Amino acid sequence: MRANKIFLSILLIISHCVKSQEPEPAWELSLSEATTESDYLPANLLELKDGNYLCPLISTLDYQKTDKKIFEAKILKISSDGKILDNITIECDKEYKINDISVDIWNDTVNIFSHLIAYDHKSSKIVHNYLYDDLSLSKQKEIYHDDFDTLLKPILRNKIGNKPLIDKFGNRTMSFGYTSEKADRIKFENDEKYNDIDIMLFVKFDSNFNIMAEKWYDIEELDFNIVFYPKTFIYNEDSTGYFFMSRAYFKPWNIQYVFDLDLNYQYYNSYQCSPQGVFDALYCNWLQNPYDGETYGFGEVYTPWQDSELFMFKLNPDNFEAEYNVSTNTANGMWNSVLPGENICFSPNGRIYGLGIFNYAQFADFAYNSNVCYIGVFDKSVNYQSEWYYQISPDYNHFFNNIYYTESDDIIVTGEIRHKENEVVYYEPYMAKFPASAFVSIEEAHAHNLKVAVAYPNPGGDVMNIRTSLRNCTLQVYDMQGRMVHQQEITDDVTSIDASNWTNGTYVWELGTGNGNGSGILESGKWVK
Repeated sequence: MRANKIFLSILLIISHCVKSQEPEPAWELSLSEATTESDYLPANLLELKDGNYLCPLISTLDYQKTDKKIFEAKILKISSDGKILDNITIECDKEYKINDISVDIWNDTVNIFSHLIAYDHKSSKIVHNYLYDDLSLSKQKEIYHDDFDTLLKPILRNKIGNKPLIDKFGNRTMSFGYTSEKADRIKFENDEKYNDIDIMLFVKFDSNFNIMAEKWYDIEELDFNIVFYPKTFIYNEDSTGYFFMSRAYFKPWNIQYVFDLDLNYQYYNSYQCSPQGVFDALYCNWLQNPYDGETYGFGEVYTPWQDSELFMFKLNPDNFEAEYNVSTNTANGMWNSVLPGENICFSPNGRIYGLGIFNYAQFADFAYNSNVCYIGVFDKSVNYQSEWYYQISPDYNHFFNNIYYTESDDIIVTGEIRHKENEVVYYEPYMAKFPASAFVSIEEAHAHNLKVAVAYPNPGGDVMNIRTSLRNCTLQVYDMQGRMVHQQEITDDVTSIDASNWTNGTYVWELGTGNGNGSGILESGKWVK
């Protein structure tokens, strides 16, 4: 359908806009056929130890407004170079809808968790499968079941792929939000009561999926009845409890609920997460940085003129404020936004990537040259580094809501693209992969101690791969005695070297403009066979 994909620069002929930049993808992949309804969206991506990926696809159809019954989800196995290798269907009881699905890995075993909601809204389940290397499934096991006292509806704006928190013992904790008939009755009753979600479930399992703790909370038990999605459930800084971050429509706007490890509610904090002089209306997703334990957010803040800018935030637990820095800088009348999802990722070298939508046509099914994929880059102190835009072409709208940093120093975005043909809008789940080096210049990378090339897998076997966006340079590989064992020109994003005849040990690789001996080195590293 896109025979001639082109990557056009986004011409922002607006005086207040910054200069646009565009990373070149290593590959792009359609995850399903384009349809006239948004049948599937990609959930949380899982990187496997062989460098391939698992990507669940969940139906996002509102089963109350469609004749389609949603008994199944799909899991795709995708190669590191962007090919669908295999797929498997996850089915459930025909009385239930698969509301959410997630995958994780523990002790080299892949786990699948499906959250099911009864079509009559009277019960929910969590079921588990093991997924084996050949993509076969274990028998499905029900690990949680609850019959509701009142009719509950799942929040359709749930984070797609609500993956469990997993600790060092293999214990997993999950959270789910629901809205009840009571919530529907009191919406906008007054300025203090807006209920998008008024019932929350927190459940914790041990490594054998036995229930360790289960807590249902009416929002009024948590001091407010104004919780609004998007929400985030994370460990706190020292992993002695949990934070539940959410947004409210009315002051105090940004709420951090605190729970202990047994899921008992402790207290809440109200955070100031908005710059001086703008309305404190925040639509933000939060995530914990695995490298420093700090909580970061990326989302939109409304200005007094009802335009919106994207900001990166870092919570300060000492003063209940957030450090922040603006990412976008757009003219009046242009909106930017984020979608519920895992729209922040972290690299080991301290870079933080926030994913959003630039020039967001909020109320349109399709708008030409609008809804552009946007990535802002920051350091751990939320200092702005750079910004990047990604378009397949102006004929497509880009609704990406998840971003991942991979073990091979790549960045992957997943979500949905839309286009219009003969006045009909088509929806298509999509993902794109970029080398992290595409987001920095050589000078900037070295100034921030970042890599512009990486060798993987490391440790490796008979093949050594070098990934880089550099060109017109030479790769040299040396053993620990200083003897050159390999040399070649770099012409592709990924260069694979046959190391089958090399002895086991450590090797030094260099990318340079000279002929070895350390001259003109652009990047170097060690690789272990």
